[in-house]
Amino acid sequence: MDEMYHGGRRKNDSGRLLKGDLAKKTMVTGIVERKGQIVVRVSQELTRLATGALVKEYALPQATIFTDEFASYSAIPKMEGMGYQHRRINHSQKVYVSGDVHTNTIEGFWSLVNAESAACTTRSARSIYRATLTSIRFGITAAIPGI
Repeated sequence: MDEMYHGGRRKNDSGRLLKGDLAKKTMVTGIVERKGQIVVRVSQELTRLATGALVKEYALPQATIFTDEFASYSAIPKMEGMGYQHRRINHSQKVYVSGDVHTNTIEGFWSLVNAESAACTTRSARSIYRATLTSIRFGITAAIPGI
């Protein structure tokens, strides 16, 4: 499971992010089953409650969920009666794989999404982006069963 913010690049790609820059971006959450299906949702917010609802909807009870250290994922192991095992990878410490713990599958998907939607630079990019997510997700799951 992973999140990303898409769009709203700063002029000349320079400088650090400023307050309000994230408001111009589309928030997206993705869940991928290793060697399985991909679920992608454009989100209004990435809170513990929102990510928890997505996990409950798409992850089986007793599943092991791999995430990065994003704060909204901290409630996953505490979800009552679900029995989730939550394993985290700490990207802020430049750790990307530790044994079988990684988010590379969903990160690779984000890479495809970004490459495919690079031409979406207008204000209407959110609607184009939703269509791009749908077509890429369909293309991957339809073209490569079991990914």
